[in-house]
Amino acid sequence: MTQEEMLLQNVLRYPDDDTPRLAYAAYMSEIGDPRGEFIPVSVEVGRMNGDFENPNFLPMAETMHALVDEYGQALAGPVASLVDHYVLERGFVELVEMTAARFLELAAQLYRLAPVRHATLTEVKPVVEALFSSPALEPIRSLSLQNCQLTDHDVQILAASPYLTELRWLSLADNEVGMAGAEALAASDKLPRLRYVVFDGNPVNPSQQFGDDQGAITDFWMPEEGIQLEEKYGRIEWLRASPRKSSDLPPNRFAR
Repeated sequence: MTQEEMLLQNVLRYPDDDTPRLAYAAYMSEIGDPRGEFIPVSVEVGRMNGDFENPNFLPMAETMHALVDEYGQALAGPVASLVDHYVLERGFVELVEMTAARFLELAAQLYRLAPVRHATLTEVKPVVEALFSSPALEPIRSLSLQNCQLTDHDVQILAASPYLTELRWLSLADNEVGMAGAEALAASDKLPRLRYVVFDGNPVNPSQQFGDDQGAITDFWMPEEGIQLEEKYGRIEWLRASPRKSSDLPPNRFAR
């Protein structure tokens, strides 16, 4: 195993830790790879977590984006050619966008190349049973399945999957999910870390709603469907995203 491979293994083994990422960056600097400059800047921007009051945030973010513009796909390595779209977080590809069938085909390879823990999947309907019965989902913390023509039955399959125990963030926006699908999520014991679900654009949206005035939250209320679910299953955290301002939703998919 080469030095680069050993350093990457540490990044993959400890994806929440910045130290292995910075060690990898130091080696990239030694060999003249642009990731040596990009990773430390990206890590620092990640640490500041969108804090616009920090005087260093905007300059660092501008530097990071300038490096992305200059070096492009070179910063993503071989992952760039395997997916439809990707997002770099703290210096590495963490989010991939691709069809569900291609994700199933390439997931093992992606996990060897980058600390991928977030996925936006398209064309899910044809492979819904294969997807939610696949251990390829085990590392996934956020999953967007927007506009995939998913029904209550499909969400029931999702809710029964034994491979989504790391899932925190789920978008079911713009599908065909009704009360039976929402109830399947509420009743599931397979989603212990789930804290946020997007139901916008479905026949039912049981999530807590809010009013705002120029971005400031002025009121919260639970719709009748959400009240019914909590009467039956007790308090449900993913119904209760409570932003301080409207721009806090959706919450950061990359939050550790």
